[in-house]
Amino acid sequence: MNYGTRSYRFEIASRRRIDDEIWDKRDCDQLYDGRNCELLVEICGTRDPRSHMIMDLGLLDADINKILENFDHKTIDYSFSVLAAKLWESIRLNYGLVRRIRLHENKNVWHDAGDNNFMDTTRTYTFNAAHRTNNDDLIVEENVELYGKCNTLHGHEYILSVSVRGTLDPLHGTVISPEFMDETVEKVLEPLRNRVLNEVIRENATTENFIRFLWEELVDQFDNDSSRLYRLRLRETARNYFDYYGDQS
Repeated sequence: MNYGTRSYRFEIASRRRIDDEIWDKRDCDQLYDGRNCELLVEICGTRDPRSHMIMDLGLLDADINKILENFDHKTIDYSFSVLAAKLWESIRLNYGLVRRIRLHENKNVWHDAGDNNFMDTTRTYTFNAAHRTNNDDLIVEENVELYGKCNTLHGHEYILSVSVRGTLDPLHGTVISPEFMDETVEKVLEPLRNRVLNEVIRENATTENFIRFLWEELVDQFDNDSSRLYRLRLRETARNYFDYYGDQS
């Protein structure tokens, strides 16, 4: 099986009501968010024996752009999770080769929808911390040989992406409350900011160990009847990141 991804961009305004206590301070009862959205469409299939391609991307573009005409430069009064679900339903019905889509609400928030009717919401968080990779069971020379310069104390600007998988809440149109998600993750990250991670996680502060620590701190917070923690992605540098799915297969 072969896989490919095509990117599309469109602009949208999102209308939402504001809290009652704010209404008196404004001359309207609506707030508008403007977004430059990116839609990623993943296709999968076997290569055509004549073209050696999964499909004609020009035909895909024509169909996707026709669907996006219903949303581009328009105003919506529902969540971006619902928008992702609407886009997936339209695209899925028109193209069996499409495996999944990703809607970027902005560079830090995106929503995935795809086969088996899954819906993921991902939000990203940035924090600074220091660490050193050091195995206390080894002597100094062995640690230096094993870890090189990373055996000395140094720091990173970490980027943590938290993905929650679930079903859309019919009342709010979201997989999970963004406010709850931010509050929960920030509560875990706050004690780690500007700290030496070895002193906090109490073990060799490799990124592999650190992401497991974060998972264990977060997983129970998102475990309910309608959603669960699906994946953590921890970016340590521009060159490498690590994913963790817990004990899921």
